[in-house]
Amino acid sequence: MTLPHAVVLASAGSGKTYELAGRYARALLDGATPDRILASTFTRKAAGEMLARVLKRLMEAGCDASGKAAQELGGTSHPGVTPEQARGALIGLARRIGDVRVQTLDSFFHTLVRAARTQLDLPSVWTLGDDEDHEDQQSEAMRRLHGPELMRVLKDLAGDASPLQPAADLSARAADLIHAVEQGASDKRVWGTRVAPDGWLLGAEQIAGIQSALKAISEHPERHGLGSKHHASLVSKTLTKLEAGAWDDLFSDTLSAELRSEQPSYYSKPLPPRLVELLVSLLRHVEARWLNDLASRSSAAGALAIRLHKELRAVRFEQGVLRFDDLPDAVVRAADEHGFEPLFYRLDSKIDHVLLDEFQDTSRLQFRCLLPLLEEITSQRDAGRSVFCVGDLKQSLYGWRGAEPGLLATLADRLRIGPAQTRRDNWRSAPAVLATVNRIFGSVASCELWADLREAARRWGTHFEPHLARRESLAGEVRLHMTAKTEDRSGEGPVLKLMGERVAALAQTHPQWTIGVLVRADSKQRIARTLRELRRLGLRPTEERGYPLVQEQVVNVFLSCVHWAFYPGDTASRFLVSQSALAPLVGVAASMREDVASQNAARLRRELQTMGFEHVLSGWVHSLESRLSEREAMHVRDMIALAREHDGSGSRSLADFERAVRSGVVKSPPSGGVTVMTIHAAKGLEFDAVVLADLDASWHQKTPKVLVERGERQACGTDDHVRMATLWPRQQVASADAELSGAVRRWRERAVEEELSCLYVATTRARRVLEMIVRPPAAKSRVVTSARLLCETLAPDAVPSEDGPTVVYEHVVASKEKDTSATAAAPGPKATAPAVRSQNASEARSRVGTQRDRTLRRRAIAERPVQVARAPSDRSGRSAGERLVRSAESSSPARVGDFWHAVLERVEWANDSIPDDALLRQLAAGHGVGHDEVRDVAGALASLSLGGLNGLLMEQNARGRWPEADTLDVRREWPLAWREDGAWVVGRLDRVVFAVRDGRVVGVEIVDYKTGACEPQQAAAYSEQYRPQMEAYRKAICQALELDPSRVRCLVALMRPGVVVELGISAPQRESPNGR
Repeated sequence: MTLPHAVVLASAGSGKTYELAGRYARALLDGATPDRILASTFTRKAAGEMLARVLKRLMEAGCDASGKAAQELGGTSHPGVTPEQARGALIGLARRIGDVRVQTLDSFFHTLVRAARTQLDLPSVWTLGDDEDHEDQQSEAMRRLHGPELMRVLKDLAGDASPLQPAADLSARAADLIHAVEQGASDKRVWGTRVAPDGWLLGAEQIAGIQSALKAISEHPERHGLGSKHHASLVSKTLTKLEAGAWDDLFSDTLSAELRSEQPSYYSKPLPPRLVELLVSLLRHVEARWLNDLASRSSAAGALAIRLHKELRAVRFEQGVLRFDDLPDAVVRAADEHGFEPLFYRLDSKIDHVLLDEFQDTSRLQFRCLLPLLEEITSQRDAGRSVFCVGDLKQSLYGWRGAEPGLLATLADRLRIGPAQTRRDNWRSAPAVLATVNRIFGSVASCELWADLREAARRWGTHFEPHLARRESLAGEVRLHMTAKTEDRSGEGPVLKLMGERVAALAQTHPQWTIGVLVRADSKQRIARTLRELRRLGLRPTEERGYPLVQEQVVNVFLSCVHWAFYPGDTASRFLVSQSALAPLVGVAASMREDVASQNAARLRRELQTMGFEHVLSGWVHSLESRLSEREAMHVRDMIALAREHDGSGSRSLADFERAVRSGVVKSPPSGGVTVMTIHAAKGLEFDAVVLADLDASWHQKTPKVLVERGERQACGTDDHVRMATLWPRQQVASADAELSGAVRRWRERAVEEELSCLYVATTRARRVLEMIVRPPAAKSRVVTSARLLCETLAPDAVPSEDGPTVVYEHVVASKEKDTSATAAAPGPKATAPAVRSQNASEARSRVGTQRDRTLRRRAIAERPVQVARAPSDRSGRSAGERLVRSAESSSPARVGDFWHAVLERVEWANDSIPDDALLRQLAAGHGVGHDEVRDVAGALASLSLGGLNGLLMEQNARGRWPEADTLDVRREWPLAWREDGAWVVGRLDRVVFAVRDGRVVGVEIVDYKTGACEPQQAAAYSEQYRPQMEAYRKAICQALELDPSRVRCLVALMRPGVVVELGISAPQRESPNGR
């Protein structure tokens, strides 16, 4: 049965992941193999969730004897799906899990480029770099072009500001130029094109004539019709400024606007026609000077930008370190010469089904790469191939990264697959939350705050349809708080205080809830201040993306001490160290002789250079351990981890180390349900309660340094042609030219649309409670903010109190039925399951490993319908679905076990691949476990690296156990499916080591990690309970690889006591399957 092509516009909470998973499952039911299905989304986390949802839905459909889940999975396009068919699809997917293409678009382009590398203009050997690599490459490109021209342009971009770090500011300005070229402004002819029209610029004689005419008017005001003393004053001031040559101060913004109007006036009285004529001539001359100056500077900036980008590209190719954006760029360049077909032909298999999530965040460059594939599939009717694209124009937040939401709006027409479908049923939020969302955004275009930006609000509003609540019984509360009048101009103090109080109240009343405190993407300092306020109240929030490491005082002291060692004359750093507990360790005092200070600094510098930064810093921590708080110790360990990376690079450069520390971030271990993150990071997530307290910032407080203007949008898609690039014009300059003013207006409109999307995403993350906090609006303010929009739509008559904060809007809906679960399942799309880890098909696989996998798959398959699949460890009566994909409400021991397994999954051999502390904290945050478990796992890893578990994970020991093997192939979290007693058994092995000789498997070692509490003397008895499970694994592998059972070792690794127990062969298995 053929899946129909579709473009779906899915509002927040409408279950698009559920729908994508169902679509993927139906493709499998149609007979598609995982390698022929491309499912892509914006983040790796979302890709993992999508795969987990596919597995969960197939398992539910296969295990539901009533067949209801199978029918729901089939939907209208596949009626009659049976549990047996769902089980078959699940097992087929499990057997080919390594071939799955559920990935980000970046990952897909990586796969494509690797496959077609001989046809692309890329280095023969390359890798993808991180942000630090790219900063280094940009610095090298700037160094190569260093000269007066570069510095002049960069300082011009920086403006009159005096930043504390001028080098960093100039580097940021260089990044602005490079970004403009990457946006498409790569032709110098588009830079600086807006020059003054002929005749605007006056000559010296013309200017002198105007001065004479103005003097005549000044001497005989009545004769020339001056209607007031204000008119006379205007003429006098103009003459004074002309004589002083103060051209830039000649006209105010107000007067300039009046002179451009049809009937210019001054102080409410019309100006005489002759005076208007003279002033307009002067205004045109001033504007011509501005325009020509802007054009000249823009042209110089453009020439430098193109050279800088060319040099940067050369640096990347020389180093073989690329960015993700270089990959689709290389594909497009090759396709322009050879076409796309030869490139897609290079993939391991043909793509029959394409599922694209978050399509509103697709860039023009990515779209150019995808379009030929989409057009090829949709042009073939009834060919068993399909395209399914889903997104939400209201959730487009990545315009700064090149996202073009207009591509989604016109995609259905471009592919000729009928009108786009819409989804507005909401399975996430309570009716009270959705009623408020509808009230805010349903009337957004009619608000008074827009002024000349109303068209942007109207355009965004055309994509909004009122959301329909499907969780009608869910209780919900929404409040808009306004702080009291205050003399604090920023109003931030009262807002932060009220935010902390509301979060604390929610956490105390509902300790099991998840609470998200969301801030704007450009508020790094706001995140830090929010965290401090919450911690002041005794809360221990988790920060999703972390905050600057150098904001911790102890880190600053350590870093200052290192800096002083290299620069003994830095008295500020020396004084800071002298006031700390570190002072006696390094020989620093507030008052000491300079020669002694220099000697001590030199000694410390030698230690850092000879022994390494990690060694020296670790010594300080060891000496101060009893005096450091748990939090301080954790952050210093983060610093030491960076020192380890720095030392490992071979560098002893202070500048490199300082840069690594200053760019480093820290994350608190999760110890509660409160998370602080940016709205961008929260996209795709949901919380029981959301608190928004960063709503008063101007939507236009940041403008780009370079403005790039594209051609008009076409009927389908967008025009890639850049028709103008210029340095950002100030308001007076933009007003002088219709093209410039139009480009500025369009940029501001796009900014408004993205800010509306940002507020929409923030408000729709809430399941039950939404709390918003604003400060009193400034009188007569015309600045557009989220706070003004909320006040106008929810509380237009609100009056701030002088006594304290006030609730100016409240919407509370009580539950219609008892609901005791914080995350009760909706009757439609199911709750998100944890991501299932899998090896991506693009990862390199050994010849032996590939051959072995195929052998296992071939021998494990049976064609006829079988009984319900079960796991080999299932002895409790729970369904296989519960075993394969754990529920989000799993118990604490289950989360701890998952955390241990996630860590051990990353260990191939303990002598070279032990996860560091930073990764442990990251994994702990993802699994919801605390500091104690992190400490236990860190201790176990340290033991493993020293040969713990009897050297089980040491490569040299393993080679001793299998001396006949020439290769050891390690697989972790390895999926396996086989038939046993007429039923399918689906398992996942923690660790499998294949001993290979001459291309054939001669032995196998199965390791099962157990993290439960067990005394060493009870290890053997404790491990026996897992014998049935291990024997099932041994039997399946023996049958598949035709091995004697004696060649398959089954080991239970008890992690807490650090003991390994080998489960020998039971009597029924001592004879090989082939009688040998």
